[in-house]
Amino acid sequence: MRKAFDAPIAQGSVGQGTYSAAKGSTACESCPAGGYCEEVGADSSAVFKQCDPGTWSDVIALRSSDGCIPCGQGEYQPISGATSVDACLPCGPGTAQPLVGKGSCDMCEPGRWQGAEGATACEVCTTGAWCARGSSAPTPCASGKVGLSMGLTDASECEACPPGKFKSAGAGACLDCAVAKYADEEGSS
Repeated sequence: MRKAFDAPIAQGSVGQGTYSAAKGSTACESCPAGGYCEEVGADSSAVFKQCDPGTWSDVIALRSSDGCIPCGQGEYQPISGATSVDACLPCGPGTAQPLVGKGSCDMCEPGRWQGAEGATACEVCTTGAWCARGSSAPTPCASGKVGLSMGLTDASECEACPPGKFKSAGAGACLDCAVAKYADEEGSS
């Protein structure tokens, strides 16, 4: 743990980043890592304030919240009082975080997806598939159906192939029936 810079303090006073819990103390106690003590003349550890979720500090005797270090983009940190950068975690698939110093990641909105960890943005759902809220991958339209635009949010937005065309599962577009074959119903596969 690192120690914050200590400016000279007059004898008998308690400076920022420290407290004195006992009457007649000859020394001040340093506020622990993971937070800060802003008050001068503090008489108990109750003045200790933890760094907010999304931030951390390994400094002992920190004097203000300015010393709490924010986690980076694509990361989150859900607890108060973290004492290490290791508390910053990558956003999981289906989520992203474009900002620094956040306590959680944002779920991908419907019509968007993200398959990687530590992402700062979600991708628009591809043509031929749909993406529910929090998707970690596009979901292909079912056999006999096709997604004609990007950003579909539900399977019901996939459209049936017209008569004379078909689509297999996983295929991207409705295809024409081969010579000597036909599909007389919508949604043929």
